[in-house]
Amino acid sequence: MDDELKEMPARVQLILKTIANPKRLSVLRALNAKGSLPYSELKSMVGYRTKNESGKFAYHLRQLRRQALVFPNKNEKQYTITNLGKLILNMVKQVEERSVVDSGQMYVRTSDMSIEEFNADKILQSLVREGRLPTELAQRVTGDVEGRIRKYETNHLSGPLIRELVNTVLLEMGQEEYRNRMTRLGMPAYDVQEMLTDNTVAGFDTVAMTVGRNVLNEYLLTNTLPKDVADMHMRGDIHIGNTAGWSLVPDTLFARAPDMLDGTASWDAQTPRMLPEGGSAPAALAAVLERVSWEASGEVVVDGLADAAQGMSSDELAGALSFIHHCGADVALRIPLESDDVAGMLAAYRDYSLTVEAPRVRVVVDPGRDGADRFADELAAISVAGGMVTVAGGRAAGNGVVDSSGLDTATKLHSMTINLPRLAYKADRDERYFRTLLSVRMAPVISALKERRKDIADITRRGLNPFLAAKTKYDEAGSTQLLVNLVGLREAVADVMGFAGEKTHRVCLDTIATAAGAAKRERRAGLSVDVCMIPSKGSARLVGLDGREYGKRKIPPAAWGAGYCQGRTVDVREAIILKRSDGMAAEIRETATLLGGGLYTELAYHDDTPKADIAESIRRLAPICGFTLLRRPPAHPAALRSGLS
Repeated sequence: MDDELKEMPARVQLILKTIANPKRLSVLRALNAKGSLPYSELKSMVGYRTKNESGKFAYHLRQLRRQALVFPNKNEKQYTITNLGKLILNMVKQVEERSVVDSGQMYVRTSDMSIEEFNADKILQSLVREGRLPTELAQRVTGDVEGRIRKYETNHLSGPLIRELVNTVLLEMGQEEYRNRMTRLGMPAYDVQEMLTDNTVAGFDTVAMTVGRNVLNEYLLTNTLPKDVADMHMRGDIHIGNTAGWSLVPDTLFARAPDMLDGTASWDAQTPRMLPEGGSAPAALAAVLERVSWEASGEVVVDGLADAAQGMSSDELAGALSFIHHCGADVALRIPLESDDVAGMLAAYRDYSLTVEAPRVRVVVDPGRDGADRFADELAAISVAGGMVTVAGGRAAGNGVVDSSGLDTATKLHSMTINLPRLAYKADRDERYFRTLLSVRMAPVISALKERRKDIADITRRGLNPFLAAKTKYDEAGSTQLLVNLVGLREAVADVMGFAGEKTHRVCLDTIATAAGAAKRERRAGLSVDVCMIPSKGSARLVGLDGREYGKRKIPPAAWGAGYCQGRTVDVREAIILKRSDGMAAEIRETATLLGGGLYTELAYHDDTPKADIAESIRRLAPICGFTLLRRPPAHPAALRSGLS
């Protein structure tokens, strides 16, 4: 061995002798971990804390400097590890790992990036702590897993591998519930690699967000939801939206802009640091709206814009909206047409919608007692220019959800959608059985929403949603409303069960009344529960699952691609000839009355539709119901589909 050492270059010999001292290795590791450190802090980290030991530490540091393993930065009075020092540390790590493998003992690469000797007691502790297994069962599982590990004689033992073996043993024992608690959440290596090499992935933020959402989605389906509810989602009986934020944030938030700006420091210590010093009003409004938008998975509907934007020019308000847009926030600004400076706010929104390609900020215009006649032309022009325009009396969101709580701040949970065509297929044209199935389906759905409400309330109290924590009381009646969404009513009644003519509308109303009755029983118990018909991103998914279950030929042709109907669509040509006494107007009113949570209605037009016709349809439809203006391609299969007729 001495002969081999003598054959090495003198410099290599000196470096090996230098790092043979554990204290010098400790110095290198400390600098590698921290980047650079002052003399006194480095001395303390290595373990020399008394003045009597200063000489020893100085000696070790000199030896490292002589071999160019550390470098003193005299200007900053700090020490830094050199590239050679990092290379030596990496070599030492490889030698340590190889020696561990060759020793014949079993070592584990842990999830905190370290290597430690295999200890079966840690499996036992994890089973009891994480899985809440009885001690006796945990001991049996641990013994079985340890036996398999020693039998395999693997050199690459890791935390994930041990967990896989634990879960395999639990499944073989028939302990599926415990296995779900112990499962490791994440993505397969192949999926991560595909995402990293996908040209459509834009930046690190997108990758991190996607991975995080996948983990939260899996956590919801395996650890949070009751098994029967998770299975209903997977089968297509229901669709659960917002799976990543299910237990974290509500779906829609109604709030007032002055409440966000007044006393900002009291509800979020981070927001004041985001605002520029001197606090320009547009910057303050934009920053606070962007911050609050993180406390809802869908829209944040903002009241009181006129008060919050007082003193702002039209250009300043348009700039604030552009800032919110580029932050990715989904905000709906509610503008009563009876408020002051309506023209200025609409002009600012029009300017904003012209400066961005696909606006994310929406305006929700409340026509009030005077109606929308005076501003119909302006609203039509904004929509044609690409703006997102909703016209609705009272407090409403762009997705059709309404708030009648009377509270300044209110939240809505509505990401649970019942697949009505699936129930109709099972009922086999029996209307009474169809409604019975719906009533039965409502129970587990409402129960899951109740648990979700508790989870969000708990995590809000822990500080995740500072604005909600300061401005809402989850125990207050009406502050959080649970909404069960219905999708595919027209297909279920007309296409699957075969009803036609006037009877179609009657069966539709009876179906909604059945769901509303189940919600009413919960309200008697003091819980705010209602029914709605609003857009669901899972509509097309439900069509695909129904096609797989019952055959593609049984699916209505119009549903492929467009998905099941969600709410109601009124074409501009229908609206122009619409009168308040018309049957369609009566149908819309009857339906909206039963759907206490909201009815989404589209006022659809096409690229070649004259602005004057769009404006006239706004004037005709505004007194009857709330609606969202939406441009459709001329050949779209759903262009003239009515959700209920």
